[in-house]
Amino acid sequence: MNDCSLYLKSVTAKLISKTVFEELPKQSQLPTYQWFLRVYHQEVLSRAEEVKAALTSIFGRILKMDSTKKVTKKLAGEAARTAAWSTNVGNEHGQVLMSVMTSIEGCGLDDMVKERYSEADVLPPILLYTDCDCCGKSALIDIFRTAWPDLVVRLDVWHFMRRLAVGVTTDTHRLYATFMGQLSAAIFCWDKSDLNLLKEAKRQQLIQANITDPSDSDVSVRLDRKELSLHCRRMTRSTEVIRERIQAVLELFGGDSGRDTMGVPLFHERIWELWKQQQKHVECIQDPKGVQLYTQTGTLKKGGVVLPVYRCARGSTSLESFHLHLQRFIPGTSASASNFQTYLLEGLMRWNADRQIAATSTKKETVLYDSRLKTAANRLSQELFNKDIFPTFQPPNKYTGELIGIEYLYNQTGKPLGAKNPVNEVEPDDSLLDEGFEDSAAMDDNDPTIHIVDSFLPALSRERAQQIMQQNRPSQSEMSAKDVYGQQMYNVLAKLKAKPTTMSASLETTTAASMTRATAASVTTAAASTSSLSAVTTATSASAIAGSSQRVEDKAEDSIGPDRVAGYGHVMDLAEYLFHLKDKESKAITNAEADHIVKLWCKMSPYDQSPSKYKDRHQTQLIKGRFKATKTTRIQLVPGVQSVRRCALAPHLGPATWPDCNRYQEALLVKLCAAFPGSTTKDGVQQARWRTVLEKYNLIREMVFNSQRVIQNTRIQLSDINQRTLTAWFSARGKRRERTLLEQGLALQSVPLVAPESLPAPLKRPVSLEMGTTEPHKFPIQITTKGSLIHQVRRRILPLDEVNHEVPVPIAPAPFVRFVTAPAPDLALTSSISAPAESYLPYSTKHYRKRKLEAEQAGEFRRQYHKKLPYHSCNKCFEDRITGGHKQYYGNWWCPFKSSESYEEWIDALKLKGYGKKKPNEKS
Repeated sequence: MNDCSLYLKSVTAKLISKTVFEELPKQSQLPTYQWFLRVYHQEVLSRAEEVKAALTSIFGRILKMDSTKKVTKKLAGEAARTAAWSTNVGNEHGQVLMSVMTSIEGCGLDDMVKERYSEADVLPPILLYTDCDCCGKSALIDIFRTAWPDLVVRLDVWHFMRRLAVGVTTDTHRLYATFMGQLSAAIFCWDKSDLNLLKEAKRQQLIQANITDPSDSDVSVRLDRKELSLHCRRMTRSTEVIRERIQAVLELFGGDSGRDTMGVPLFHERIWELWKQQQKHVECIQDPKGVQLYTQTGTLKKGGVVLPVYRCARGSTSLESFHLHLQRFIPGTSASASNFQTYLLEGLMRWNADRQIAATSTKKETVLYDSRLKTAANRLSQELFNKDIFPTFQPPNKYTGELIGIEYLYNQTGKPLGAKNPVNEVEPDDSLLDEGFEDSAAMDDNDPTIHIVDSFLPALSRERAQQIMQQNRPSQSEMSAKDVYGQQMYNVLAKLKAKPTTMSASLETTTAASMTRATAASVTTAAASTSSLSAVTTATSASAIAGSSQRVEDKAEDSIGPDRVAGYGHVMDLAEYLFHLKDKESKAITNAEADHIVKLWCKMSPYDQSPSKYKDRHQTQLIKGRFKATKTTRIQLVPGVQSVRRCALAPHLGPATWPDCNRYQEALLVKLCAAFPGSTTKDGVQQARWRTVLEKYNLIREMVFNSQRVIQNTRIQLSDINQRTLTAWFSARGKRRERTLLEQGLALQSVPLVAPESLPAPLKRPVSLEMGTTEPHKFPIQITTKGSLIHQVRRRILPLDEVNHEVPVPIAPAPFVRFVTAPAPDLALTSSISAPAESYLPYSTKHYRKRKLEAEQAGEFRRQYHKKLPYHSCNKCFEDRITGGHKQYYGNWWCPFKSSESYEEWIDALKLKGYGKKKPNEKS
């Protein structure tokens, strides 16, 4: 329209002739979501045979069976409320062998799986994990036992632990996590070689983080669940030991020691009845003898130590994780039976394909789920390059005819699965919650039965403790250097005392008091090694009356902080000095104060002087939302880039950090929170506690950053925090303190973490998964015919004219303007166009085209001729004259249907009228 407007101005200026513009095209109607749903439904149904063939080609030696109810609630329409359970069977690789919707417990599932193994000539499974009926009567499991006599049925350990957890009053109890950790340690023990190798790797990481000579307890307390599940193997204890340990754990938490600070007990009265019922299932959670549950999938280097990476086949945790994804296979809150079946088949096929790649390959492959395209691509790649594009892909076997998903449900109810595609689907709702044990988003990565138990770690011997103390004891040269530094520190305090400010006096008093406390604490620590209480009292009294040189002897590096790292005394000294800056009248740090801050900084350990460690503030994968994934652009391949962009473009300062990013910042905030236990009043206005703490902290932070003497000589980092991070940190710290307080009253028994014997060597990563010897699925081979068509080129009759002809066209106001006229062809608006050489055109044709162009520019258009019929019809019968038996004689047509005379009589009549071949000299 903008180009046409420019052209109209040229017409008004009488530069070009007037024209009529074409109307704007009407916007085409966009397809609705029903149309997309129908197209997707038909596309999946077109390859349903190969999708089912891929599902029935999955096997395994270790099976897992579990059921869920949540996904059945999404069935809508006629199938609503007809399914009670969704039963799924998986293998040790995380793949799903079968997924069916059931109304009642049927006997068809076992027959299908059993016949699949027998037809494929595959070895039967040797182990089955289930969530119930492990040793009782069950029609389904009994048929499995009958078909496979050597099959061992075991109960999932996590379900066993949750059965005992039913007797807990509430899972928000402060001792609930401790109880579950003790319960897990009573059942499992770790492989000694794997645990020692992981400890060595963690020890090297701590040394690289400037933590000198970490003890075994310091290393063990920093092991997390994910590291243990990835790099360490474990086994179940004997039946007698498990019963004894669980009994001891229940007795420990069942008395007054199991109450929290409000007096609420951890256990309900029915806990003993539950334990009495579950004692018989202790044998059902034992690892079967001769069955290797671990597979080594690769290696990982941490702290310079190469660690093996294991995948465990124990329990049904992988199937519980599959239930989380099963909810997302069916989008929205409801789906008809046909759409439900479509989503389920496609989701199962893609899930198994991903698990197969993860089980057999360490390299990322091209994401493609179409088995037909993969087969064709591998076939062509073998012909051209003698290798497969998809090396881990195995063509599926022939479909065995098993009933999957809704088909199994309708086989029980006797209803046919219709192919209709109703469109009254409910819009997606992101507020869905998972039921039962599926509510843990961490179940994909971590085993819920793994817990870190500090009390079960072996304690250090007296010899090892004294050896570490001697290694950490400072040398004589270091002690003499500290005496010199103490004299310098008192000289600085003397200069500060000479100034008539209350701040200097308070700094002297505070520093002297902190030195006295540090000296007393160091003497007490040294005296503790002699185990003599009288010596401790004598040393403490002597330290209080000793001279100045004795009082400045600094032993703060021997104090251990809450994170089990030495040098916490120096951290507290720096925090104490920074804390008193909040009451200073002048909001600037003097040079003497800056020098003292620098000296306190230099006394801290390299661990505390290292840069602050900031936690990840972004999510590598979304766990909520409609699409459950971030954008996959090339820039966002690095996690957190989008968060950095938002912070850089936002008008505010940036993201607030957590107060515990370093020890001196946390210690400073601890003192500020203790100094302001409640709300304060300022200028007659009540001010909240957290606002006051933030104001004082920001004041100290601003003073430190404005002192270039401190910034240039130290690497101190006081990060920006807000009320949200401050209150969250304070609440979490209080909960940890309460839990530690309650655990102090528990007499936890020491149980060795490591197994008495080494576990057998793990299995190696398989090159390919077992498929059996069944007839493979046959894909239709599409033979390409590209390039086989023969084009017939017409022979040119007229010779080419080598002369260029110029075609005159209207003059446009600018060479870049384009306009559209009604039915006229598009012409480029230039002064002249040099046409290429073309075939000879008669004068009459050129003259006709010229007159037609002038008429169109004047707004006169001729109606185009459109044929009413695609053939030449007879005027009498209106049928095709070419194929209907009609005959022609000198421009006259004879109709066999309407003519009353024969063809010969008709010709004789025309000859009498003068029609026929005439002589050359004869005139008509």
